[in-house]
Amino acid sequence: MGQINKQPDYLNRDFSSIRAELEQLLRIYYPEQFKDFNVVSPGMAMVDLLAYTSDILSYYTDKRFNQLF
Repeated sequence: MGQINKQPDYLNRDFSSIRAELEQLLRIYYPEQFKDFNVVSPGMAMVDLLAYTSDILSYYTDKRFNQLF
């Protein structure tokens, strides 16, 4: 089983970097359960949905935080 960087990178919070990190997590921790990394597979649609939701939440969190100042 491979190791992943335990320290989160707070600067790469866009869709593509979140999606790449999720794919890396799936490859490391769930190699037997999640094998289909094809773009049109239902599992990758869920990964895309999670990455999109995380991107939107990150955007609004940054926006609200900037409004404090």
